[in-house]
Amino acid sequence: MYNDLGLTNKVKKILIIGAGLFGAAIGLRLKRENEIYFYEVDKKRVYHWREEGSFDFWEDIKIPANFKISTEMPEGKFDFLFLALPSKFLVESFEKFNNKSKTIVILSKGFDPDEKEFPYEIFSKKTTKEIVVFGGPDFASEIARGGVFGATLASSSSEASEEVAKLFDENFKAQIINDPLGVEFLGIAKNVAAIFMGYLKGKGKSQSEKMFYLTKMFDEIRQIGIKIGVKNETFFSLAGFGDFVLTTLSDKSRNKKLGFLISRGEQENFDETTEGVHSAKILLEIAQKNNLNTPLVAKTVDILSCCRYK
Repeated sequence: MYNDLGLTNKVKKILIIGAGLFGAAIGLRLKRENEIYFYEVDKKRVYHWREEGSFDFWEDIKIPANFKISTEMPEGKFDFLFLALPSKFLVESFEKFNNKSKTIVILSKGFDPDEKEFPYEIFSKKTTKEIVVFGGPDFASEIARGGVFGATLASSSSEASEEVAKLFDENFKAQIINDPLGVEFLGIAKNVAAIFMGYLKGKGKSQSEKMFYLTKMFDEIRQIGIKIGVKNETFFSLAGFGDFVLTTLSDKSRNKKLGFLISRGEQENFDETTEGVHSAKILLEIAQKNNLNTPLVAKTVDILSCCRYK
């Protein structure tokens, strides 16, 4: 179900944790009548936004008047809390900020290595507040500049997802489903596939061969997902097939670039924004635990064995 939801005149206070590319892009697509607050630990970024009036990563885009950014904990309560930071910081940030808002929106894609669970599972045990998972075929640099874009909003409550959808401008197309676990699983799985596709590209494989392996990888991901309870329709949602196609076929993908560089012997390390490195081992562990044969996922883990965290 894709919804073009009506406008609302009530001003909403929104707190976004993380002023990186995706957090900023989402902020730009929220209605201008909303009050948007960013919490960011990078002092240089905060200074640049305030003093230059533009984004440090997009110099051609001006900071909207309704944006406020700080390294300090914001005061008061907010209507919505958006988490837009690397997955390894999600649980810590949730515990620090969840009392600031009645509704939490997870923009990050990842899996907690300590808890061995997805963020939605962890947060649901710690709060009774509404939690909405956001996922879709969206590159930050593109959606920041306007135009139509869409995403799957998943929660146990369709009303919560609809309220989040209403925050966005008229060019946002929302797909409302009730499978937050599925959206989170597919959010990490597509990054693993992107690394493998980048590796194949670097090895000079033909288009026909790459599409063969892309289809096989999607099938392996689907087998793993079904075993942990992902709903069949979620695989073909914006957060599923839509994001899978975008991330694996576009050269803008950080994960695909990593696979390409590894294939050429030009990459020996990675940073926390390349989520597929962590996700590959997680997928393989789930597959092995359920006695699934997933040779392409296993191959991706092997490809990544050369890398180290920087």
